Amino acid sequence: TDNAIKSVPLVVGDSIYFASRDKFVYSISRLGKLEWSQPLSDWPSSLVYETGSIYVSAYDGTVYRISTSSCRITNPEEKSTVIPIFAIAGEAHSDSGVSSVQVRTSPGDWQTMQISGSGENQSKNVKWSGTFQISGFSEGDVKLECRVVDSSGNFEPEPYSSFDYGFVFSQDRLPKMNISYKQSVNVNEPLTLGFFNEQGTILTGVTVTIEAQKYNVTDPSGKFTYTPTKEGKLLIYVEKSGYQPKQLEINVTKPLFQPIYILIVFFFAVVFIIYSSIKKGTWR
Repeated sequence: TDNAIKSVPLVVGDSIYFASRDKFVYSISRLGKLEWSQPLSDWPSSLVYETGSIYVSAYDGTVYRISTSSCRITNPEEKSTVIPIFAIAGEAHSDSGVSSVQVRTSPGDWQTMQISGSGENQSKNVKWSGTFQISGFSEGDVKLECRVVDSSGNFEPEPYSSFDYGFVFSQDRLPKMNISYKQSVNVNEPLTLGFFNEQGTILTGVTVTIEAQKYNVTDPSGKFTYTPTKEGKLLIYVEKSGYQPKQLEINVTKPLFQPIYILIVFFFAVVFIIYSSIKKGTWR
């Protein structure tokens, strides 16, 4: 830290908490790895732990309740538009291990999500996902909140992490996705797709499906390149959370002049030139 530690550290499970006169509360693992830090308004008092929270008072009289759990939504992106039933995903942390993650509209009932790779040993940092349902709201703005239940059964206290979205009743009312692409390419010619919203802003996090194979577009330029290897109609399905899905049909053809044909033409041209030169007596 940037100043002295005057209070006795607090050990809870595999985590060690302490307050410093640099006006921060710290959480580190038993191996000394920093897990999080929380700023204070003034020098801290000693720490007290109770049901998943750290309590500390500052010298200026401010009392803090610091949750040892946190949660965030990573998909759909905040400020995007959602429909009544949609896929949702995120990340969660708890110093004592994540038991479950819950999401709700504000106001609304909590809905429990699925933790990726969850088992008997709860991890401190997890990814979660699920299907979320919105009901009882009119079209417009909606706020989602998520919270963590730790391995001891403690619920993350308020205020919860909150995320703002637009809400519409059906998929055909979602914003449209604009895609730049060539409608016809040759076999083995790279095909590049570019993704934009209706305002022309680059879109990332798009999923492209070609012949049952899914590709996630993570390039910051919002571009995806695919090289078709056979002739015919190439169907491409494009989707992104918060946007209308789109299907593209690309015409894949053989090049007009195949390399082998060019070599054959070149060979006969050379033979013709040599033959003509011999006939005219100019060949040496």
